[in-house]
Amino acid sequence: MVAVIDAGYAISPDGMKAQIESDITYDLSAALYGETTIKDGAVAEINFLDYPSVRMSKAPAIETHIINSGEAMDGAGESGTQLIAPALNG
Repeated sequence: MVAVIDAGYAISPDGMKAQIESDITYDLSAALYGETTIKDGAVAEINFLDYPSVRMSKAPAIETHIINSGEAMDGAGESGTQLIAPALNG
């Protein structure tokens, strides 16, 4: 998987890279396993052990590129999460 972000100027590129890569892994988990089960009127998954997620051993290789374009700086936030599910279905 390849991710590119125009950061304007990345003050902490390693932190931004980690944010984007964790966003991708989080969104892959939501796209592949994102289901909540209701049992007897309550949510059945009450802890991380009960909710499947992409584990590091199953995560794809992620290549992240940061562009320092000189535009206004902005945070990475959750910028890596919007396009994963559509990419899986495309």
